[in-house]
Amino acid sequence: MPSQFPFAYPLFTTKKLKQTSNRESSISGGVYYTDSIYYVWFQYLRASEKYKVVCAKKGKVKNKAQRDVFTKFGNVNTTDFKKFWSKKGADLFGFESEQVSEFTVGEQMSMNYVYLKVPFQQKAKSINKQIATLLTKKRKAFQLKRGRTKRQFMQTAQFVPTTDKVQYLKFALQVYELKRKHPKLKLWQLSQKMYDAYGTKFSKLHLTKQQQAEKYAKADIVNGMSTHASRLIKTAKAKLDSVAIGKF
Repeated sequence: MPSQFPFAYPLFTTKKLKQTSNRESSISGGVYYTDSIYYVWFQYLRASEKYKVVCAKKGKVKNKAQRDVFTKFGNVNTTDFKKFWSKKGADLFGFESEQVSEFTVGEQMSMNYVYLKVPFQQKAKSINKQIATLLTKKRKAFQLKRGRTKRQFMQTAQFVPTTDKVQYLKFALQVYELKRKHPKLKLWQLSQKMYDAYGTKFSKLHLTKQQQAEKYAKADIVNGMSTHASRLIKTAKAKLDSVAIGKF
């Protein structure tokens, strides 16, 4: 079974999480499930009107890509993410982990490996330190980071997200749903509602209560808020369409 993931995988407990620069994560690269891009993928798939049609027809649609997604993901509207992940997550999003092994003379070399000469007469502690230093330099050269490996240096999973901007995509879906629920709201009003709920985590642009009470709000602020909401809605629409064919 696959044991590695291109992006931080979901954990369903907070016991082993530690605060990093922008979110809590475990030493092994896992994050609380709501902070995982795979959770966001699942949420978009559930919200996709196109995929709802596919599910209603039990995958019997003309579009081959949509049929394939249904075959592998199933009806996500009848389950929750934890059950979905435990049953299908690793197979859909993971890839086989390559293991450390002894190089055999005549064996074909690969770009996915670093080949070393290890003087086994040295103490294990000294060898481990030297290897760690060398790997750090190599990873830096390839611009590799924990939990995010460049695709040309890894075995590809069945489905690979094109981004891990989790919070941005969450906000995009929320603004999109908010607009659907309240179609008469102007774009800047959507941004204001999101700011009232999430503060500067959503955006620094907002109107104070005094500015909202004024007959003519500051045009530059309103325009900026409208642009932000518009971009989020556009992103959500694109993702909701593409996720139904297995692209996110």
